[in-house]
Amino acid sequence: MLDSFEPVLENDSHHEMDVALSLSCAGENHRMAAMHLKEAMNFHDLAACAFELGHIDEMKQHKKSAKLHHHQAFEYSKMAERIVSDLSI
Repeated sequence: MLDSFEPVLENDSHHEMDVALSLSCAGENHRMAAMHLKEAMNFHDLAACAFELGHIDEMKQHKKSAKLHHHQAFEYSKMAERIVSDLSI
């Protein structure tokens, strides 16, 4: 019974690859990277304010959030690079 579903699944995965490998997808990944960098910047600013007020635990939490957003930005940027390289532009 599962053999009858196999060709459908293979066909769907090829279609998803074609959809994912588009210029608009690469552009959207760059936009997501930019959004995460903006969020990282905001959290760094909050961390600075918390430090200046002597709220060290709050500063550490904001710093952790900033690092997570920075990591997300880097990952989206790498995805955009992969998409463009697969398109051979």
